[in-house]
Amino acid sequence: MSSNKRRKFLATCGVAAGSLATAGCLGTDVFSSPTVVAAVEWKNVRVTDERSNRPYAEVRPTDGPVVNRAPISLGLQTIRYDDDGSSTFEDGSLSVSEGMATTLGSAYERVEYSIVLTLYEPENVADVPTGNSYGYRIDREGFNRVDPGNRVVFRFEKRDDLPYIADVVDVTAGES
Repeated sequence: MSSNKRRKFLATCGVAAGSLATAGCLGTDVFSSPTVVAAVEWKNVRVTDERSNRPYAEVRPTDGPVVNRAPISLGLQTIRYDDDGSSTFEDGSLSVSEGMATTLGSAYERVEYSIVLTLYEPENVADVPTGNSYGYRIDREGFNRVDPGNRVVFRFEKRDDLPYIADVVDVTAGES
């Protein structure tokens, strides 16, 4: 542990440098990544089978890009892609239920959820500067919580050497 992290850990626990930390402090979460505020631009589900890694569905605003206008209430459109690459369009957002996740998981080798964010402050996992958009993997529950136009607070980490949203801390939806 670096000396700065050790000092921060000890200060958070209320222990002077050189003393032993108490057992009650061992659960203190001083090593988690900082939170970042961003706008959700769009979200998608990708599937991998023996032939390819391809989009299965994506949700985009029908009113144009979100950029710095979040939270904003938007018309949303879900685009679903068939195995042959043709697409069908539906009004509204997409949530992946437990049953749908099970069906996708049995039909494909891998199912990935991701969202594209415009960052309102710098992010230190992928080193994305403020104002830029970047795609992040997310778990199904987080995917279901957010939609394009939401202002969100996330906590990031790296998994398999890629940036990943570890926690959706807060979601602010646009007003209708």
